[in-house]
Amino acid sequence: MHLRARIERLAVLKALLPMPCIRIEWIPVQLVALGLLGFDHLQLVYQPDDLGAASRQDDWYVMEGVREVGRDGTFLGMEGANGRTTLAVANLAAREALIAKIGTPELRGSRRLACDGAAFGAWETMASYARDIEEQDYPYIAYGLPGSPTPTINSSSAIASLIHYSGLETSGRLPFGLHMSPGTTTLLGTGGNDILRIDQSFTTLLGGRDTDEFFGGSDRNRVDKFYGGEGDDLFHWSPGFNIVHGGQPGLPYAHDGLDVMDYSGAGTVHITFNAIGSPTRCRTTSWCSPPGSTTCSPSSASSGTTPPTASCLARASISSRTTSSSIRAALTPRKEEEPVRRSMCTARAS
Repeated sequence: MHLRARIERLAVLKALLPMPCIRIEWIPVQLVALGLLGFDHLQLVYQPDDLGAASRQDDWYVMEGVREVGRDGTFLGMEGANGRTTLAVANLAAREALIAKIGTPELRGSRRLACDGAAFGAWETMASYARDIEEQDYPYIAYGLPGSPTPTINSSSAIASLIHYSGLETSGRLPFGLHMSPGTTTLLGTGGNDILRIDQSFTTLLGGRDTDEFFGGSDRNRVDKFYGGEGDDLFHWSPGFNIVHGGQPGLPYAHDGLDVMDYSGAGTVHITFNAIGSPTRCRTTSWCSPPGSTTCSPSSASSGTTPPTASCLARASISSRTTSSSIRAALTPRKEEEPVRRSMCTARAS
């Protein structure tokens, strides 16, 4: 009885101790004053305890995506990827000056994602993935139209990806009072061999470096986007509407790999290529009929605005039994030009 009483007392004392919390918040986008138009930027903060107002936000850790401009373009960086950057350090302000700059947690719509003993472990996992994502050199793209071949890659994309990898439940857990925050449906891959799937949370997948595998969805009323990044990637056909890019915007053709589009189970597939102005913008358009169908309707393809550096004019009727080697043989470029093995591909199964 004496031991049981001590255990119960310890449990009560533990419940009274302040617990660490991970919070998700928003602040207005500063880029060209987009915040004034209602665009918000997501960030994660780690509160060492849950004492509310008694806990000074200056000492809270923060993680967020940032826009980094370099000689080779504009990329997505990660502020606080070490897991130990405080709000005061990240914003170069403290106490009243910090409040004047970013407001209070209440004004930022701060919502708890986790507030228990597992919060610190989840935060460390997020920091590890933040460092990995930063190393991928993803282009920073504030907004890409849903039906366009351009993805949205911004801080909200980074935050949504970190929460996904941490295993925390995010359904209905966005900050209070959030306005517009495009990018939360973009999942950013890592430098390893990722298996990425379209689901209810993510409609845009980016593989990053190394060899990745992509699986689409079945919703024909939604546009799903896939970007392989560097490495040899595998894309699986799905009955939804898919935009497939073997690389990613701005990725040099020389850094690309050899990708495979798996049309197993799609029935008959008709693929057409067009003359293009840049090998990084080679576009393939195909309409796939269901298994058992004998007809396909090719859609129109766009062309580039500059003289082609590599022609990829070819036409092939490909069945689900066609081997990858015969597909590559059918897509042989004209003359002796360099084979175009990486392309922008838009496919729809009817």
